[in-house]
Amino acid sequence: MKIIVSTLLLAFVLTGCISTPKTALYNGKEVGTYSAAAGCSTLGLDEDCSMSGCTRKIAIDGINLRIGGGKGGTVVFIMSMPTFIPDQPAIQRGGLAVQNYLESKGVHIIETKVMYSNDTLAGVHFTLDQDGYSLLKELTVK
Repeated sequence: MKIIVSTLLLAFVLTGCISTPKTALYNGKEVGTYSAAAGCSTLGLDEDCSMSGCTRKIAIDGINLRIGGGKGGTVVFIMSMPTFIPDQPAIQRGGLAVQNYLESKGVHIIETKVMYSNDTLAGVHFTLDQDGYSLLKELTVK
């Protein structure tokens, strides 16, 4: 019983330590945020997503990323390759590269949000005006 109570107390304390502001600065704009605790369903992802995050590996402009998609390809979530510690510069550069790539293909971003907790950018979430995820899947690497 002590172990269960201790585990629940630890979970409560750790959850309270995650700080997610309602907005964050991303590429010079204030955007909405998701907590690092957000899962696939919260992010609207039903493809290439697991409990550990995005599962499809892509390379764009020499940047290795992981992506997941949903809602007929109109939702895209981008994470860096490392699974435990987000590579914030890779996410920043990768988000811009993905945005430029999609716009060059005629796909427009309707909304941008970021996964942001404790001053750490963990991912970028795009809502698109049409299926852009299929285009990104063409950039898959092993």
